[in-house]
Amino acid sequence: MTTSSRSSHPTDVNWQSFAAVYDVMAEINPAYRELNEAYRTFLGGLQLRAGDVLVEVGAGTGNYTVAAAEAWPACHVLHVDASDEMNARARSKRAARGLGNLEIRTADADTLDLPDDSASLITAVHALYAFVDAPAVIRRMFRWLRPGGAVWACDPCSPLDVGEWQRFIFKSSCRERGVLRTAQLFWRARDAARQNRRIGRALEGGGYWGYKSELFVFKVDATSVTDLGASTRHVEAMLSRCDALVLECNHDERMLADGRYPGWLKARIAGPFGHLANAAAAALLAALDCSRLRHVIAAHLSAANNRPELARAALAGALGCDESWIGIADQARGFDWREL
Repeated sequence: MTTSSRSSHPTDVNWQSFAAVYDVMAEINPAYRELNEAYRTFLGGLQLRAGDVLVEVGAGTGNYTVAAAEAWPACHVLHVDASDEMNARARSKRAARGLGNLEIRTADADTLDLPDDSASLITAVHALYAFVDAPAVIRRMFRWLRPGGAVWACDPCSPLDVGEWQRFIFKSSCRERGVLRTAQLFWRARDAARQNRRIGRALEGGGYWGYKSELFVFKVDATSVTDLGASTRHVEAMLSRCDALVLECNHDERMLADGRYPGWLKARIAGPFGHLANAAAAALLAALDCSRLRHVIAAHLSAANNRPELARAALAGALGCDESWIGIADQARGFDWREL
């Protein structure tokens, strides 16, 4: 998980210690690898210009800033984290890849300020919950964002069953690497397990922030909606009369229920802080004023729990249009350019 300074925060998580084993845990966590791939796909679909500024707050060991710098070598990527140890590991990755467009800055996101309308992309992965005043950081993020810019934010937001999550990772790693190699990796990453348990206790006890999805929605002509979990009237008001919509259709409810995921993960995906099912995405779309809508793209489809034809049928049914009019964002290739 990525970090901010915790000197004034009422938890006992040692982010400097976490840095030493963070990438080991990331390596053996299939959900984290899937998130990395989704982010690289997202980066490939952006329309950026040479000199654009891409910012990540709570950037940790640099997995996402490195990806951004590699994907957009003509852009300036700003990596911001309060942990010297996290940043040292990010600098090693930068040096190994020769990324001259990646700036690494030691700073606390709770006090960081950037010029208004200066960033084309702002990223925050597993970081917002740990900031002292996350809503204030989010307000500044949108002030930094230029018109037409994008935000990629992913956060746990609610208490985690750390033990069950670790068992899921252990079983997945055993299938990929075998029991011995997995046991060695878990031993190396044992401090990360301790830190994750502390994070779980802090989330459960209210020591960390749990978000409301409305904070991430704002009025634009073209917008992307993923990881919403559940819609609200505010969300519907903000998305109405947009010209283009990239809408999460993460899973088919029946496929998820009958699938191989453990029960706790199914509950998280289907819950109010998880992902939109095809039917939920269709209900959201049906509630919008679509009088200006020219493009709809179904996105973030689960490879295990959805199929493109199911997502297409659900959204087409909500709009009363031909299924072929609904676009699909491929996990590897994104989608073709659209003219607005």
